[in-house]
Parts: sequence; structure tokens; C-alpha cells
Amino acid sequence: MTIRILFKNRPLAIVGGFVLVLFFLMALWAPFLACSKPICVVYKGQWYFPLFRYLLSSLFFTKKIDLFFNALGLFFLPFLVTFFIKGRWRLRSQCVIVLLFCSCFIYFGFFKVYDPAISVRLNQERQEEYLRQLADEPMRGKPRPRLQLPSWDFELAYLNDYAKLNLVLAQKSIEDQALRLHNADTRYSHQQEEFKNQVDRLTSELQGGKEQYQEHLKEETKLRRLVVRNPTVQPLLLKVEEDNEQYEERENQLDYLIDRQKWLDQEIKKISFIVMPLIRPYHWEEEVGGDQRLNSKLPFQELTRINRKDLVAALIFGSRISLLVGFGATLLACAIGIPMGLAAGFYGGKCDIAISRFVEVWEAMPTFFMLMLLVTLLQTKAIPIVIAVIALFGWTTCFRFVRAETFRQREMLYIDAARALGFSNLRILCVHVLPNSLIAVLALLPFDIMGAITKESGLAFLGLGEERSCSWGVLMDEGRQAFPAESMLLWPPAIVLTILLLAIAFVGEAVQSAANPKERL
Repeated sequence: MTIRILFKNRPLAIVGGFVLVLFFLMALWAPFLACSKPICVVYKGQWYFPLFRYLLSSLFFTKKIDLFFNALGLFFLPFLVTFFIKGRWRLRSQCVIVLLFCSCFIYFGFFKVYDPAISVRLNQERQEEYLRQLADEPMRGKPRPRLQLPSWDFELAYLNDYAKLNLVLAQKSIEDQALRLHNADTRYSHQQEEFKNQVDRLTSELQGGKEQYQEHLKEETKLRRLVVRNPTVQPLLLKVEEDNEQYEERENQLDYLIDRQKWLDQEIKKISFIVMPLIRPYHWEEEVGGDQRLNSKLPFQELTRINRKDLVAALIFGSRISLLVGFGATLLACAIGIPMGLAAGFYGGKCDIAISRFVEVWEAMPTFFMLMLLVTLLQTKAIPIVIAVIALFGWTTCFRFVRAETFRQREMLYIDAARALGFSNLRILCVHVLPNSLIAVLALLPFDIMGAITKESGLAFLGLGEERSCSWGVLMDEGRQAFPAESMLLWPPAIVLTILLLAIAFVGEAVQSAANPKERL
């Protein structure tokens, strides 16, 4: 079955195939469409490529499904290039690329945890200096030196280049958001409000306790001189020292916030060139601030979810979950159903009766109930559990198709010829019956993928999806919770899911027609 036969004189199938390719590419390279890390940036005259540095960081992309697709995106283009290689080297190069992809995902997904902004050496030096300052005790009878920490200069001295760049980029994102949404409501920038509230609170506290601090400072000086001759005043001295250090710490906190903000304002001007992801400058896991009451005033691309995360970024990354669930559950179901269907159809008799009766009992078990049972037992609603449950209770359709086709194939003359040549049953099944039986399975696959995606979305819509996820079903569940006050949160994931399912249905209908010899005449 070639691509030409599949799409010949089928415009809906062409449209569906084009949409499916777009969804696949969107899932594959989602970070280049929506992410808070720039693709490239020139800061202080130096070029940085933050998105590529963080692409396999499990501290930034905390979901393994994101790391899987990110690694797949890195090796996808080299894999396509191998099709231009002729001869036996094509298969070898493809095997090498697949092996590198699997090794990369396993290493960064399960073992290696890194962040370009974290320097072990600088962190160790910072910790040593911090402990040294804490260990410096003033001499008895001498005035206590003023508390120095927290201090922005101290923190800045132990930040590497990427840590500084991340702070500057985060501040730039806040300012760009406030400028972009100023007409909607100046209160939208939650981070700016938080900074102003902290400064106002600390300023008020310091002004109210300034006179008391000065009096306590004089009292502390007297007690330090007195404690040399009269050790019994030591408890009173410790209490006064603690009060004075708390006041000095609040002063340092205020200076820290002001100095940090001044430094950020200066450093933002040193960004001379920046290329952000194409659609949204936010990662779906990051809180972008804002007030849910503003969703009715904002354009679609600025909508936030009920957990203050960006909706468009969640829609883009949610395509990964739907595609992984659809294809993963279908392939797993085929891995279960095809061998059982081959065995039942080829051997027949008691083997067929036993397997068929087991399938009838298995089909009577409700998927939703079994998923709820597994969630209760395992105390998790992770995507792999959802995929496993959908596959374990969805392989029976594949089994029936393969069983029926195997029944037909085993009566063919080429099977008798294979037996006459002395071929084993296993070889006949794997080499002859299986390839001819897969035609029926190929026509079934698109509709199985649709069913798996629909089941995952339905389970998530009912609250059985993975928590802290961007699955389209989870997004619809959030929209349902906010309905009808914020109905605009419900429609985008529902519309995107419908488009994907229609595209799969159009392609599935074309596959089914192309697999039917009568319709090709």
C-alpha cells in the first residue's frame, strides 16, 4: 500500500494527513513553539542558546514525556537523512540513530540531572563563605559587627553566566507581559505586584521599629561591656542581640530587593538580540501570573488556566500526550492481540475455544472501573498507567480481526505448500501468515488510535487523568470547573481534540478503502 494509492482521489484524506503531520511536528518541536527559554540571545556581547542547553534538562522539563519528545526531535532529522543513503548502510545508520536516541532518553530521563545555571564549584564556595561568616564571633566586650546577610552582592558573586541570564530573561518576560497587557488591566503582572508589596511591607516594618532598634543597639553595646565582669547578663544580651539581628536582617532584605531590581534593570539593557519561540514565550509548567477574572478581557493567545499557567503553551504540549497515548496504547494492544489472534486462528480447536472464552470474559470488564481500581491501588494517575489500562482492555478488537484473517489464511494453498516443505508452525506463522494478516490490522489502527485518544481524554475529563498535566482532557476538565463563568477555557482543547480525531478518521477511512481490493478497482 503506497502513499499514492492511499491518497489518490481522496481530498479529505489529504487534508487529514496534512493535519496529522502538523500535529506530529508540533508535538515533536513544541519547545520551539512555546517556551520561556530563548532559541538564541546576545547578552553582554556573547551568544547564548538557552533552549538547546535546557532541551534535555529534567529540572526544566520535569515530565519524562517531554524529555522523550525532545530527544526524538533531536534525532528525527538525522533519521530522515538516512533514507537518502543507498545500500546496506541505510539500515545500519538507522539502527545507530535509534540506539543513540534510546541511550540519550534513558540517560537524561532517568540518570542525569543537570541545569546549566547550577555550578557545583560556585555553590560549594558560596556555602563555605556563608558558614565562615556565621562562625565569625565578635570578641567579648567589643561591639558586634552589623549583620551582612542577606546581600545581593554576595549572591551575585556566586552566580554563573547562565544563572544571571535566567534572572534577566525572567525579569524581561515580566516587563514584556505587563507592557503587552497594560490596556487590559495593569494588575495583570502578578510578579510586579508581589515585589511592590514586599518592599512596602519591609519599609513599613523598618520605619516602625527604627527607634526601638537604636535603643536596643545602645543597650547591646552596654551589655557587651558588662558581660565581661558579670556573666549573669548573658541571657539578656542574647535576647537583645536576637532582636537587633532580626531588624538588621529585614534591612538587608529590603536592600537585597532594591539592589536586585536595580541590577536587573541595568542588565536588561545589555540584551542586544533575542529570538524567542515562535508562538508563546512561556513553558506550560511555569506560572505566568495574572488574574482569572481578566480572561474575559484578554485575547485567546493570552488566556491563562485556572492554575495561572499559559493555555496556548499547554495546548501545544498537550498534543504530545494525545499522540503518545494514541500510538502507545494501540501498539501495546497490537502486541497483545496479534499473537493471541494468530494462535487462536492457526491452531483452532481447544486453543481457539480457551482463548475466545477468555476474551469474552475480559471484554466484560469496564475500562473506567479498572482504571479507578488501579489508581486506588497504585496511588498514581501517571500517563504510563493510563496507556497500559487502555491497551490491556482494548486489544480484543485487534485479536478478533487477526483471528478471523488467520482462519482464512491457514486454508490457503501456500500454507499447505509450506508444510510440505517441512517448515515449522512458528515459521509459517511469522513469515507467511502474519504479514498477510496485518493488512486487516493496518485498516483498524487509525480507529484504535482514535479510541485510545478519546478514552484518555474522557478519563482525564472525569478527573482520572495525570495530575499537573497539560493533557487536553485535563484542560477540558479545568474548563468544566470554571464553566460557565470562563467558558473560553473549555472550547480550545475541545476544538483541537476534535480536529485531531477528524484528521485520524479521514486517514483511517482512506487506509480502509485502500486495503479493500474491490474499492481499488
